[in-house]
Amino acid sequence: MHSTSGTDTDILYSPPSLTRIPERWTSMKNTDLQEEIKEYLDWKMMSPWKDMSHDEQIASYYLAYGSWGPRSDSTTKDKSEINVTYFIFRVMFNIVMISALGVSYVNWREDKNYHDID
Repeated sequence: MHSTSGTDTDILYSPPSLTRIPERWTSMKNTDLQEEIKEYLDWKMMSPWKDMSHDEQIASYYLAYGSWGPRSDSTTKDKSEINVTYFIFRVMFNIVMISALGVSYVNWREDKNYHDID
């Protein structure tokens, strides 16, 4: 518990539970809780890691390097949402590239025919 001295009373802050964050993180529906956990861990990481509890160290490491968000496994829901966006942009990119190749081919054929006439 952390206390902040006020003028009249002390306000006690109880940090959110950090047990089993790697298992719970992707299934958390409360994004406010996720933001609170991130802010709390950012604040804790301003001090040496040796002063952090084991759960805080695991949670901090997982949020920095774990398999969530863009690094999630393909079996998780987060990855499928990212794949739809990736797929759409990939298709658009391929259409543009194939169109450019087609235009280049047509121009090449016209240039070849023009030089063959001379």
